[in-house]
Amino acid sequence: MTRTAIRLAALVGLGLATACAPVVVVDPGPAPARDACGAARLQRFVGRPYAELRPRLDPRLPTRVLRPGDVVTMDYRADRLNVELDRRGRIRRIRCG
Repeated sequence: MTRTAIRLAALVGLGLATACAPVVVVDPGPAPARDACGAARLQRFVGRPYAELRPRLDPRLPTRVLRPGDVVTMDYRADRLNVELDRRGRIRRIRCG
């Protein structure tokens, strides 16, 4: 057999082996609420200084204030409020995550 024929036979065998593998379906559970962190009610503060928003934040809820150049983890938490600021300390964006 040539190398090409051996490779082709190996690929066909691999395809047949994976075609017989059992399919496992995992239930992801309920989808998180779209606004679990309450960002929608705070959108009126976008463009305003962070000092105006700070007293209205619930200290029991996870909040992350992001300034330009901050290192940020990429983990997603639907219940965490993210407040993105610009260089002047004004709110650029408010979102969950």
